[in-house]
Amino acid sequence: MTRKICYLMMVAIIICHGCSGQNEGRDARSGAKKHTNTVNETEKVIEIENQSTANFTKVNEANTTTPTVNVYVENSGSMYGYVKGVTDFEAMVYDYLLNIKLSKIIDSLNLYYINSVMISRGTVTKEDNAILDDFIRRLEPDSFKAAGGNMASSDIAEIFKNIIDKTDDNTISILVTDGIFSPGTAQNADDYLNNQQIGIKHSVSNLIENVGNAAAIMYQSISHFDGDYYYYNKLQHREVGIHYNGNRPYYIWLFGSADNLTKLRKAIPENKFNGQGIKNTFLICEGSRAVNYAIDAATGNFDKHKLADDKHSIHRLSRDNSGKIKFAVKVDFSELLLSDEYLLDTQNYIINNDYYEMAVKKIETEGSSFTHKLTFTSKDGRPHTSESNVENFSVKLKMSTPSWVGEIHDTDGSIPDRGKTYGIKYQIDGCYGAFTRSFELNNEYYTEIKINIIK
Repeated sequence: MTRKICYLMMVAIIICHGCSGQNEGRDARSGAKKHTNTVNETEKVIEIENQSTANFTKVNEANTTTPTVNVYVENSGSMYGYVKGVTDFEAMVYDYLLNIKLSKIIDSLNLYYINSVMISRGTVTKEDNAILDDFIRRLEPDSFKAAGGNMASSDIAEIFKNIIDKTDDNTISILVTDGIFSPGTAQNADDYLNNQQIGIKHSVSNLIENVGNAAAIMYQSISHFDGDYYYYNKLQHREVGIHYNGNRPYYIWLFGSADNLTKLRKAIPENKFNGQGIKNTFLICEGSRAVNYAIDAATGNFDKHKLADDKHSIHRLSRDNSGKIKFAVKVDFSELLLSDEYLLDTQNYIINNDYYEMAVKKIETEGSSFTHKLTFTSKDGRPHTSESNVENFSVKLKMSTPSWVGEIHDTDGSIPDRGKTYGIKYQIDGCYGAFTRSFELNNEYYTEIKINIIK
């Protein structure tokens, strides 16, 4: 086997048990690594035996169509540092794509390089791994350069458009990129970023219009990088390249229907990624969706017998043994395609009554039809007064971008070891803007839970 193949085999077997999500432009650059051809080329296959299958749950969806997965790896010059030698980037990409294939939830896996054009690298079938093995083995600067296209700069908005245009109800599109914008010298950098955000918003709006129950996911990971790092110098109004050897973030974007992306996440959850794991996850889907929820009979002091007739109403709510007014709601958030980090953050909920404080926790009970429990506790022991016999209590799960987006966004980009990405906030905001303001949707909330509190 080549040195790269042997290394990735070891990474897949060893590193996969430690995927904890650790912390951590564009001129073409040469400098490919030499392969050692000590065995026949037909033996250059990454053999992970059964290790990969232990890292994810196989999903067997009976009587459902299986989607096609299109994978696009950006091959611009700024990506060379991720594929020089053997890297966590390659281990992550290979293991993820192999696990997608082994999960049995897809029809086929189409591989591409992408910059100004899409460059086909073959189709992986259910019966054959050779194309995928060859694709990973050839992730090298020389292969990137030989594939062609415009490697001197990347129009991220155009890449999004080209990928989304090929995404439909039965397609999952995956983009692997460093996510760095290339303003060039033609215009003001801030104007360029704003225009890129608008272009991304427009493309994702088309996804929402053309794909039923559309959704998007962005994973951030890190890998060792050894190559020319490019950043936009605002004083010189041009991109500057410097050699950098260290860790750099990269991104995996997924587009498709929420149903297909949910299946994919269940098959390969974030904690089972290889390489250095997933550092941050951004997920978003269409809002204003109904979810299954019910009053929790085990929490609070009220007439529990009434729940048999109406699981959304509380009768004769009074103080419990703690001296507080308390009740809880069990909710199934599984169809919303949101991370636990997002769902467990009480800042993402809006209650229509400031008389109550809220707590949220994940339900770990096996076989439960609910994923989370929302508990509401009065700020004092006095019953809430209402002019009506029925109080309409509401809690909304609002749409918002995660707080870490600002932490990974780089407004300058001149210092590569900060672990940030120039302009990444504009990509996320463009995607978020499409889901929250697209066409007639004007969504601001993923869902609303309504409870009747009856005296």
